[in-house]
Amino acid sequence: MCLGHYFHGEEEAGIPGFSTTNQKSYAPSLQLQPVHLKGEFRFDLEKKTLVADVTHTIRVNQPSRSIVFNGVGFFNVKVVALDQFDGETLSWSYDGKLISITWDKDLSRSHTYRVKISYLVDHPFTGLEFSYPDEAYPNRPIFAGTDHETERARHWLASMDYPTVRTPLDLHITSKEEYTIVTNGLLQSEKPNGDGTKTAHWKLEQPCPSYLVCIGIGNLVSIKDGEHNGIPFEYFAVKGTNTQDLITSFGHTGEIMKFLENLLKQPFPYPKYYQIVLPKIGGAMESPPTKGLYVLGKTKQPPLKLDKTLSIVKQVLRKQ
Repeated sequence: MCLGHYFHGEEEAGIPGFSTTNQKSYAPSLQLQPVHLKGEFRFDLEKKTLVADVTHTIRVNQPSRSIVFNGVGFFNVKVVALDQFDGETLSWSYDGKLISITWDKDLSRSHTYRVKISYLVDHPFTGLEFSYPDEAYPNRPIFAGTDHETERARHWLASMDYPTVRTPLDLHITSKEEYTIVTNGLLQSEKPNGDGTKTAHWKLEQPCPSYLVCIGIGNLVSIKDGEHNGIPFEYFAVKGTNTQDLITSFGHTGEIMKFLENLLKQPFPYPKYYQIVLPKIGGAMESPPTKGLYVLGKTKQPPLKLDKTLSIVKQVLRKQ
């Protein structure tokens, strides 16, 4: 276990970095199961806020009328039903941690149902790291990056925040036009909005748990590092990083991939492999590589010691 993933601790614990509670946590019952997540996110890095519209498509596995999503510390929460087939009506409540949705009758297995959850995230406690310069730290790098193994995505993403619940992703991310935006899947489009912002649309077609939904935004630099069997490699870091240090840190990725393919007798099945390094985030995460891998780098600023870097890359590649 990498302690870097848990340095924030739990809000209710009272002791930074540790939890004093003994609360049990179980995977949710899936009579109503999320089968697709569409996220529309508008980031303001200076204000450290995120305005979100998250639409869940729900499949009915067994007759039921209730579903609960995680969402900690959200503001201005609103839930609406986007589908109505048999006159059913929806009610909801939010207690600061759980978004509970109930219909007035059991939903039919003949249909899938979509619900949209809208909310504001403001200075999230954990799960999403914002960095922006201020008077005290005028040289602080500009970025936002997710970091939430295993159940901390709920601090910014309205979701069933458990590793056993996995959905394809359709992500529309809006931020300043000059920022780089990277996330899971393949880039479908990136268009300016005419107001100084742009929206990037990324799509991941295979199921992904919430803790591996990864987003990196900001003043980033990147360097391409060739390809292996048509799989391109690209590495990202905050502005000011020497990109040759990224090559020093991650330039053996292709060799490691080739070695593992030969060892496992299985080609790497996804069309891209990206790695990104951000300050203040420790460890390494294997974001779902389906339709493109995005690894939210959890290391100190490069260059890294070569043996440590190789260990990190091998660890993440082994999990694909």
